[in-house]
Parts: sequence; structure tokens; C-alpha cells
Amino acid sequence: MYRIAVVRMRCDQRTKDYVARRIAEGLSKKEIIRCLKRAIVREIYRVICTKRSTPQPRDLRRDELKELRIAKHLTQAVVADSLGCAPARISDIETGKRPLTELASAYEKFLESA
Repeated sequence: MYRIAVVRMRCDQRTKDYVARRIAEGLSKKEIIRCLKRAIVREIYRVICTKRSTPQPRDLRRDELKELRIAKHLTQAVVADSLGCAPARISDIETGKRPLTELASAYEKFLESA
């Protein structure tokens, strides 16, 4: 938890804002890290209990996205170029390796409009 908190303090803008606010309130770095670790544990618990951290895009499942892409005679490379990402990310969405919810939603919208 400590490592996650420290990395977030360095890289995550929300956490940087939180740290700045708590420093202004007079908390020490040690106290801020303790608070961050508690927040991280709450996030992890929520993910474990719901089995996913973010909702899946609309009602289309991964298999349906792949079938729709194939039915429209589109390759993963064409879709990836249109969305500005690597073809591997489209494969990740279709196979379920990564959720990539924002990209999956954009992928879904692209297929509906194509």
C-alpha cells in the first residue's frame, strides 16, 4: 500500500491535489500517506466486492464487438488507426485481457457508426 501511495503522490493528479490540500491543512507527509493507504484499501475492497472497477461498455459483450467488426469487414488495424491506438489494444478488448473501458466505448461507437 505504501508503494502505491507514493507512486500516486508522484504521478496521479488527483492525489497531488489531495496532498497539496492536506499539507495546507497542516498534516505531515507521514499522516498523508496513512490517509492515502486507507483510501487505497477502500478502493481495492470495492473492486473485490463488485468484481470489476468500472462498468462494461453498454450491453455489447466482447464477442459481440468482434462479430460486429468482422461483419463490417473491418480489421483490427483499421479500427485501431481510426481510434488512434495500437491494434493490440483492440485485441485486448475483444479477448477481455484488459477492460480499457473508455477505448471500448469508443470502439463500440465507431462500430455503430461504421
